[in-house]
Amino acid sequence: MSERPPSESPRSHIARENLPREVRSYVRNLEQQIRDHFRSLGYQGPLTNIDEVETAVASLRTTATPRDLPSITHLTTLSHALSEAYRTGTIPESESFSLPITATVLPHEDSASSFEAEREITLDLQEILDSSLTFLQDKAPPSWVSSLEEEFPTGLRLTPEQRETIKTAIEHGFTSAILLPDAKTQGITPTPEHPETLEDTTNHLLNTCSNADGAHPVPGLPTNDPDGQYAAPYLRGETLKTPTLPPETTPIENTDPPHTRTVPQRTRPYLLLYRKDGILPETRNQTFPQCETILTQRATDWNLPTLTGFTTLEHLLIQRKETEARAPLAPTERTAQYGDPRVHGFDMWSTQPDDSRWAWNLDSRVSGGCAGGYWSSGTRQSGLVWDDAVRRLVALGARPAVVVEL
Repeated sequence: MSERPPSESPRSHIARENLPREVRSYVRNLEQQIRDHFRSLGYQGPLTNIDEVETAVASLRTTATPRDLPSITHLTTLSHALSEAYRTGTIPESESFSLPITATVLPHEDSASSFEAEREITLDLQEILDSSLTFLQDKAPPSWVSSLEEEFPTGLRLTPEQRETIKTAIEHGFTSAILLPDAKTQGITPTPEHPETLEDTTNHLLNTCSNADGAHPVPGLPTNDPDGQYAAPYLRGETLKTPTLPPETTPIENTDPPHTRTVPQRTRPYLLLYRKDGILPETRNQTFPQCETILTQRATDWNLPTLTGFTTLEHLLIQRKETEARAPLAPTERTAQYGDPRVHGFDMWSTQPDDSRWAWNLDSRVSGGCAGGYWSSGTRQSGLVWDDAVRRLVALGARPAVVVEL
């Protein structure tokens, strides 16, 4: 299938370059979803304009199996929304601003033992946008914030399907979120012009998030406390500064018959939704391919488009974000709000498996294996490590994430 976007047709549609900036962002969002749905249905024909999209939808409908009909019905809705956006140059009122999303976390047995089971949770998208920009302004390279401000000048715009994905994620314990720029801006997918971007970004975040330069401590944390201030981070090798993002369809190692999983490529800015209580209990003492298999099955069980892992950059950012949020609180407050009394409870390694949050970062690979991250109370270090496909430890599991590309 052509990767060119479905563009304006010869009918009475506004040219893409003449659309307002926020409408162009909304249109790109719709186009990516349309491509994804066609790909899932095995369609390989041209999709270079709206007429071709609508013709392809009609063609698929005539040959569809009952299993395909929900996707084709949704494709019809998406193509109509795309056509209307090009025709009117506007965004539907229902999607023109960041309405909060509210859902109740399911009981323990249906939410992988989330400590927030049966709580009603509201994710305020405007607050997520504002807090993400503030946090990234302080921690990330300047290009991250400028790209997000350019992309979302008046707020986030989500389609009904994306809102439903977030609602489902909340129900399964994914109650925290951050907005991040696309993979190219981050350097996860380096360009020929700037092959050094990922290493530069990793070094930047090691300073701002793990205090590698000694100039970025968390205010108020004691330096002599195992659950306190950051010492210089630990890296098991320089290759951890330049891990690769697995391809969209990734074979899962050591599976018979062979299995694959879908890895979000983060080609657009995205919301990263995660669980405050860290890893899924069932992934402890599992190899990273076994963890991939578990997450793939959970995505199906929980009716989520994908369930993936963190990248190294996401890990560095979120462990710092969580530490800063927990540091000012009393242990009882941390337990109530985060399910753990420790300042570094999001990623702390422990000899007690139930208390350990050492995790594979499944979406970052290095030569020979998969990346991971943890907080070591013994050395007061944020650590980046990697291991091969047969390594398993009772204190090591996988930290899941839901990626919603916007």
